[in-house]
Formats: sequence, structure tokens, C-alpha cells
Amino acid sequence: MNYDSGDKLEGKQSRGAMGVAVVIAAVGVLAIAWAKRERSVPVDDVAQMQAVSRALPSARVNLNSATVEELSLLPGIGPGLAERIVKHREEHGPFKSIEQLDDVWGIGPSVMGRVRPYVMIGDENDEEDGESQD
Repeated sequence: MNYDSGDKLEGKQSRGAMGVAVVIAAVGVLAIAWAKRERSVPVDDVAQMQAVSRALPSARVNLNSATVEELSLLPGIGPGLAERIVKHREEHGPFKSIEQLDDVWGIGPSVMGRVRPYVMIGDENDEEDGESQD
């Protein structure tokens, strides 16, 4: 058999084109698989979310009587910040409004927004804005 150089070049081009087609098809299959993948939450994250939801108080926490442990269960409040809240309360007296919580170092607008639904001043029958009726 005699092959001329044109036949060799044509064979190499068709094998190259086939290789490119295989790569494109593989990328397409991977893209489809990626798009259809199951978007589940890892088991550890689910367990952590369940623990957090069980830990959140079912009733609002009174800022003037809560312990460090109770305060640390609030979203955005860890043990260190809970200790600063109690220390602030001991040094400055009871909170007169929820907004005074912002005076505690480490509490800003973000933490206030997360914790506000879970805290109160006085008892549940006080005004909604957190003011106590002294």
C-alpha cells in the first residue's frame, strides 16, 4: 500500500477532530451531572442546625435577669459577649430598653437585628418596644 502525505494528514485531522469531539462531549456530560447534582446539606450541618434550633429560646429572654448561659444561646451572642452583657448590667444597672444593648462592646446593628426578636426588658406584658413600665 502506498500512502501519500495527503492521506496521512487527513487521518491525523480526523483523529484530532474526534478527540476534540470526545472532550467536548465529556465536558457536556460533566456539566449536566453538575447541574443535576443533589444539593443536600451535609449531615454534620443538619445536626448542627437542629441543635441550634433546639437551643434557641422558645420565649424571649429578659436582658435584666438572664444568665451568661441563657444569653449565649441567643443568635450572634457567644459566651464572651454574654459575659460582657452581664458585666455591663452589673456595672451600669438594669437595661431600660433593648436599644441599650448596643452600648455593650461587640454588639452592633447586625447582632442587634439577630437578637432583637429573642430579648425583652421586664416581662412579656410590657410594651412591644422593649421599654419597661416602671
